[in-house]
Amino acid sequence: MKDQEVEIWHRFQKGDKKAFETILETYYLPMFQYGSYIQPNSDQLYDEIHNLFLNLWERRSFLSPVENLKAYLFTALRNQILRSQRKVLKLSETRLDNTKHTAYCGSVEDNIIGIEITKEKSKRVKIALNKLTKREKEALHLRFFENYTNSQIATVLGISEASVYNLVSKALRNFRQNWLVYALLIPLLTLLK
Repeated sequence: MKDQEVEIWHRFQKGDKKAFETILETYYLPMFQYGSYIQPNSDQLYDEIHNLFLNLWERRSFLSPVENLKAYLFTALRNQILRSQRKVLKLSETRLDNTKHTAYCGSVEDNIIGIEITKEKSKRVKIALNKLTKREKEALHLRFFENYTNSQIATVLGISEASVYNLVSKALRNFRQNWLVYALLIPLLTLLK
């Protein structure tokens, strides 16, 4: 894959529109998913990705060779979003997109119960994640949704590998604590009503 990425990037730098389309088609969705942890407004995120790709196309001949295209694009997107946020002086809290539920075969009652259970679990995860800092959410996304190593996360976030280890460990510890508090406390409060 690395050799293909290097070749596609090289062709892109030479102005090959097919290579540009391949990069866009391959990395748009992962970039959008990753970017949503930094920029919760999907319209704004769409604009940021669009602007990034326009900028890359316009500056393609000046760009350096890339060994890990996905990490490069993630870093570029992160920097693009943060630059834009600084310009308007508004840093917004990260929201998770609503989890889409898929129906499974079974009775209507089974489907309704399954959806309600999934919604409740999704709500618990959302609450536990929203208690984390923006940086913790970002690190967890890179680790578990993008399967990045500590070294790759360090590159994207611009921190040391030791800091990544500490950040991910702290985020997981905080997530577990928040999950337990919600899982134990909310049912108890519901009974007291």
